Amino acid sequence: MADFEKRTYALAALFTASAIIQDLAERDEMEGEHDTPYSTVINAVFNRFPEKTFEIYDREGLRTGYQILANPASVAQTRGARFLKYAENINEQTESCMSRSRKKFMDALGDDIDSLKADMDANGWDALDEHVTERLAGMYVSRISDHNTKIMIYGRHDLTPVMGKLRAALLAGIRASVLWHQLGGGSFFQLLMNRRKYTEEAARNI
Repeated sequence: MADFEKRTYALAALFTASAIIQDLAERDEMEGEHDTPYSTVINAVFNRFPEKTFEIYDREGLRTGYQILANPASVAQTRGARFLKYAENINEQTESCMSRSRKKFMDALGDDIDSLKADMDANGWDALDEHVTERLAGMYVSRISDHNTKIMIYGRHDLTPVMGKLRAALLAGIRASVLWHQLGGGSFFQLLMNRRKYTEEAARNI
Protein backbone atom coordinates (compact mmCIF):
# COMPACT_ATOMS: atom_id res chain seq x y z
CA MET A 1 0.00 0.00 0.00
CA ALA A 2 2.90 2.35 0.78
CA ASP A 3 4.19 2.01 -2.79
CA PHE A 4 0.79 2.87 -4.23
CA GLU A 5 0.52 5.85 -1.91
CA LYS A 6 3.84 7.21 -3.17
CA ARG A 7 3.09 6.47 -6.82
CA THR A 8 -0.32 8.12 -6.48
CA TYR A 9 1.44 11.14 -4.97
CA ALA A 10 3.74 11.33 -8.02
CA LEU A 11 0.83 10.93 -10.43
CA ALA A 12 -1.13 13.63 -8.60
CA ALA A 13 1.82 15.97 -9.19
CA LEU A 14 1.95 15.03 -12.87
CA PHE A 15 -1.78 15.61 -13.36
CA THR A 16 -1.60 18.87 -11.42
CA ALA A 17 1.11 20.11 -13.80
CA SER A 18 -0.91 19.01 -16.84
CA ALA A 19 -4.00 20.79 -15.53
CA ILE A 20 -1.94 23.97 -15.09
CA ILE A 21 -0.80 23.67 -18.70
CA GLN A 22 -4.41 23.38 -19.88
CA ASP A 23 -5.48 26.36 -17.77
CA LEU A 24 -2.67 28.54 -19.09
CA ALA A 25 -3.30 27.58 -22.70
CA GLU A 26 -7.06 27.94 -22.63
CA ARG A 27 -7.72 30.66 -20.07
CA ASP A 28 -4.39 32.46 -19.66
CA GLU A 29 -4.74 32.14 -15.89
CA MET A 30 -4.30 29.80 -12.95
CA GLU A 31 -6.08 29.69 -9.64
CA GLY A 32 -3.81 30.67 -6.75
CA GLU A 33 -0.68 31.02 -8.87
CA HIS A 34 1.47 32.08 -5.92
CA ASP A 35 -0.05 29.61 -3.48
CA THR A 36 -1.22 26.43 -5.11
CA PRO A 37 -0.94 24.50 -7.38
CA TYR A 38 1.61 26.27 -9.62
CA SER A 39 4.09 27.13 -6.89
CA THR A 40 3.85 23.58 -5.54
CA VAL A 41 5.02 21.90 -8.73
CA ILE A 42 7.58 24.59 -9.61
CA ASN A 43 9.23 24.52 -6.17
CA ALA A 44 9.48 20.73 -6.42
CA VAL A 45 11.85 21.07 -9.39
CA PHE A 46 14.47 22.35 -6.94
CA ASN A 47 13.80 19.72 -4.28
CA ARG A 48 16.13 17.15 -5.81
CA PHE A 49 17.38 15.24 -2.78
CA PRO A 50 14.59 15.06 -0.19
CA GLU A 51 15.04 12.88 2.87
CA LYS A 52 11.53 11.54 2.36
CA THR A 53 9.39 11.24 -0.76
CA PHE A 54 6.47 13.13 0.75
CA GLU A 55 8.66 16.18 1.38
CA ILE A 56 8.82 16.97 -2.34
CA TYR A 57 5.30 18.35 -2.70
CA ASP A 58 2.80 19.95 -0.35
CA ARG A 59 -0.17 17.61 -0.71
CA GLU A 60 -2.64 20.48 -0.50
CA GLY A 61 -1.05 21.87 -3.66
CA LEU A 62 -1.77 18.59 -5.44
CA ARG A 63 -5.49 18.59 -4.74
CA THR A 64 -6.31 19.07 -8.44
CA GLY A 65 -4.21 16.07 -9.38
CA TYR A 66 -5.78 13.89 -6.72
CA GLN A 67 -9.24 14.93 -7.90
CA ILE A 68 -8.34 13.95 -11.44
CA LEU A 69 -7.10 10.53 -10.35
CA ALA A 70 -10.10 9.94 -8.10
CA ASN A 71 -12.67 10.79 -10.77
CA PRO A 72 -11.14 11.56 -14.19
CA ALA A 73 -14.43 11.33 -16.09
CA SER A 74 -16.13 13.90 -13.87
CA VAL A 75 -13.20 16.32 -14.01
CA ALA A 76 -12.92 15.94 -17.78
CA GLN A 77 -16.63 16.70 -18.14
CA THR A 78 -16.31 20.01 -16.32
CA ARG A 79 -12.98 21.26 -17.65
CA GLY A 80 -12.27 19.25 -20.80
CA ALA A 81 -9.89 16.34 -21.12
CA ARG A 82 -6.78 17.74 -22.77
CA PHE A 83 -4.90 17.58 -19.47
CA LEU A 84 -5.08 13.78 -19.72
CA LYS A 85 -3.27 13.83 -23.05
CA TYR A 86 -0.70 16.34 -21.76
CA ALA A 87 0.10 14.05 -18.82
CA GLU A 88 0.51 11.06 -21.14
CA ASN A 89 2.73 13.06 -23.52
CA ILE A 90 4.92 14.32 -20.67
CA ASN A 91 5.36 10.77 -19.42
CA GLU A 92 6.32 9.63 -22.93
CA GLN A 93 8.91 12.40 -23.16
CA THR A 94 10.35 11.32 -19.82
CA GLU A 95 10.53 7.70 -20.92
CA SER A 96 12.31 8.73 -24.12
CA CYS A 97 14.91 10.79 -22.26
CA MET A 98 15.53 8.13 -19.64
CA SER A 99 15.78 5.31 -22.15
CA ARG A 100 18.46 7.08 -24.22
CA SER A 101 20.80 7.47 -21.27
CA ARG A 102 19.25 7.81 -17.85
CA LYS A 103 22.38 8.96 -16.03
CA LYS A 104 23.38 11.43 -18.74
CA PHE A 105 19.88 12.91 -18.84
CA MET A 106 19.58 13.18 -15.07
CA ASP A 107 23.06 14.64 -14.63
CA ALA A 108 22.68 17.28 -17.35
CA LEU A 109 19.28 18.46 -16.15
CA GLY A 110 20.43 18.32 -12.54
CA ASP A 111 23.45 20.50 -13.32
CA ASP A 112 21.19 23.08 -14.96
CA ILE A 113 18.87 23.12 -11.96
CA ASP A 114 21.75 23.44 -9.50
CA SER A 115 23.20 26.33 -11.48
CA LEU A 116 19.86 28.11 -11.46
CA LYS A 117 19.42 27.48 -7.72
CA ALA A 118 22.81 29.09 -7.08
CA ASP A 119 21.75 32.14 -9.07
CA MET A 120 18.46 32.27 -7.18
CA ASP A 121 20.30 32.31 -3.86
CA ALA A 122 22.74 34.95 -5.09
CA ASN A 123 20.03 37.25 -6.46
CA GLY A 124 17.25 36.65 -3.96
CA TRP A 125 14.89 35.18 -6.57
CA ASP A 126 12.11 32.85 -5.51
CA ALA A 127 10.86 30.00 -7.67
CA LEU A 128 8.16 32.18 -9.24
CA ASP A 129 10.46 35.02 -10.29
CA GLU A 130 10.27 35.77 -14.01
CA HIS A 131 14.02 35.14 -14.38
CA VAL A 132 13.53 31.67 -12.94
CA THR A 133 10.53 31.00 -15.17
CA GLU A 134 12.53 31.83 -18.29
CA ARG A 135 15.47 29.70 -17.21
CA LEU A 136 13.21 26.73 -16.47
CA ALA A 137 11.54 27.22 -19.84
CA GLY A 138 14.95 27.21 -21.50
CA MET A 139 15.87 23.96 -19.75
CA TYR A 140 12.72 22.33 -21.02
CA VAL A 141 13.50 23.36 -24.59
CA SER A 142 17.19 22.46 -24.59
CA ARG A 143 17.08 19.28 -22.50
CA ILE A 144 13.67 17.84 -23.33
CA SER A 145 11.72 19.31 -26.22
CA ASP A 146 14.59 19.57 -28.72
CA HIS A 147 15.28 15.85 -28.35
CA ASN A 148 11.74 14.49 -28.41
CA THR A 149 8.49 14.62 -30.29
CA LYS A 150 7.03 18.02 -29.43
CA ILE A 151 3.90 18.22 -27.30
CA MET A 152 1.10 20.04 -29.08
CA ILE A 153 -0.56 22.60 -26.80
CA TYR A 154 -4.08 23.64 -27.74
CA GLY A 155 -5.68 26.85 -26.61
CA ARG A 156 -5.93 30.45 -27.58
CA HIS A 157 -4.46 31.65 -30.86
CA ASP A 158 -1.34 33.31 -29.45
CA LEU A 159 0.41 31.49 -26.59
CA THR A 160 3.44 33.79 -26.62
CA PRO A 161 2.50 35.72 -23.42
CA VAL A 162 2.33 32.50 -21.39
CA MET A 163 4.94 30.41 -23.21
CA GLY A 164 7.52 30.74 -20.44
CA LYS A 165 5.11 29.51 -17.78
CA LEU A 166 3.84 26.76 -20.07
CA ARG A 167 7.34 25.41 -20.58
CA ALA A 168 8.18 25.77 -16.89
CA ALA A 169 5.03 23.76 -16.09
CA LEU A 170 6.04 21.15 -18.65
CA LEU A 171 9.41 20.82 -16.93
CA ALA A 172 7.60 20.49 -13.59
CA GLY A 173 5.58 17.71 -15.19
CA ILE A 174 8.80 15.99 -16.23
CA ARG A 175 10.02 16.20 -12.63
CA ALA A 176 6.82 14.49 -11.45
CA SER A 177 7.08 11.87 -14.18
CA VAL A 178 10.69 11.10 -13.22
CA LEU A 179 9.52 10.58 -9.64
CA TRP A 180 6.76 8.26 -10.88
CA HIS A 181 9.38 6.16 -12.67
CA GLN A 182 11.75 6.21 -9.70
CA LEU A 183 8.95 4.80 -7.56
CA GLY A 184 8.36 1.91 -9.95
CA GLY A 185 5.86 3.49 -12.33
CA GLY A 186 6.11 3.22 -16.08
CA SER A 187 3.79 3.71 -19.01
CA PHE A 188 0.20 4.82 -18.61
CA PHE A 189 -0.80 1.24 -19.44
CA GLN A 190 0.37 0.37 -15.92
CA LEU A 191 -1.86 3.12 -14.57
CA LEU A 192 -4.85 1.73 -16.46
CA MET A 193 -4.16 -1.80 -15.24
CA ASN A 194 -4.20 -0.61 -11.62
CA ARG A 195 -6.74 2.17 -12.04
CA ARG A 196 -8.98 1.09 -9.16
CA LYS A 197 -6.14 1.11 -6.62
CA TYR A 198 -4.95 4.55 -7.74
CA THR A 199 -8.50 5.88 -7.70
CA GLU A 200 -9.07 4.64 -4.15
CA GLU A 201 -5.75 6.02 -2.93
CA ALA A 202 -6.36 9.40 -4.56
CA ALA A 203 -9.81 9.65 -2.99
CA ARG A 204 -8.23 9.39 0.46
CA ASN A 205 -6.33 12.62 -0.20
CA ILE A 206 -9.23 14.81 -1.28
